[in-house]
Amino acid sequence: MKTNKEILSILFICAEKYKTNLLNYSLLFIYADKHSKISYLEVTFDKSNFLHLTGCKTKLSASDFFKRCVNKRLSTKDFKSSDDGTTELKLQILPSLMEINLSANCIGDFNNNRPKLYTEKLAGNVKGCMGFKQNSSGRYIPNTVLNTDIRNEVISPMRILVTYRKSQIDKEYKDIVYKAKNIDWSSIVYPLELNYLAKPK
Repeated sequence: MKTNKEILSILFICAEKYKTNLLNYSLLFIYADKHSKISYLEVTFDKSNFLHLTGCKTKLSASDFFKRCVNKRLSTKDFKSSDDGTTELKLQILPSLMEINLSANCIGDFNNNRPKLYTEKLAGNVKGCMGFKQNSSGRYIPNTVLNTDIRNEVISPMRILVTYRKSQIDKEYKDIVYKAKNIDWSSIVYPLELNYLAKPK
């Protein structure tokens, strides 16, 4: 078991990466099922989401927890790990998921094989994944991290073809932060509402 001091150092690293790569950004995953049907999922990241990804228990507000992590002002007395060991499991994989594309190449609907966990969509890879649920305004926001192969956690794993990123204040996506290999992009037809997007080259 890691001490709270060891956990603090991981939290500080993850919070800085979250601030740089994800905070106030939206990601757009475009993916294909086994029948080559193209679908997409848009997710957004706010400062209040970070706490839920760590598995830590605290009396601080989610926003204050994140702020103290970024400023390296969180103390070992401000939080505790979950009794079931999930905090340590989450923090083992969290640094690798704090990338501009979540290091995600696969996506799917959560298969509900974990009775205590409520999430709806998962994006990630064979080492770990991030879960998303809709909030009251209909946006998908991150609410958990799983230290496991995503293929074991979704109903039907689907390959992410391309991931776009934009600031939440921008109206349209431009930046491509991930693209799958060996794709004939001329054969990929985006949904009509995404026709403005430039495809990878």
